[in-house]
Amino acid sequence: MRLLLPLLLVAFAFAGCRDALVDPIDDPLTNDPPPQATSPYFKGPTEVDLGAPATFRVEYVPGAASYSWAVEDHSTGRLQGTLSADPLGLDRQFNATAVESGIVTLFVTIKDEDGRVLAGVSKRVGITP
Repeated sequence: MRLLLPLLLVAFAFAGCRDALVDPIDDPLTNDPPPQATSPYFKGPTEVDLGAPATFRVEYVPGAASYSWAVEDHSTGRLQGTLSADPLGLDRQFNATAVESGIVTLFVTIKDEDGRVLAGVSKRVGITP
């Protein structure tokens, strides 16, 4: 009996450690993964000669209802042009001409029909004289 008691105590101790190692309290599979930010592809040149045309296009984002284009306030260059709608009526393309040398940063914000932001993307463009 004296031999059996220490043997049982050791067995219970290792059984508890085994449960903690094999089946930890914090199961990583039950935790929700962190949200992933969507960053669609923004096609277009990063350098444009003054007076030259340039086309910029943003990839389609599922569930998108609008694409809002903006230029950074601190931009020193200037692009002038028009937006073109895709077959779904979304303004995903900007057909521009470089009219002032400097740096222009374009921002596009993509929203769903409820006005929630789905994605955003930016592109910095250098306009050389």
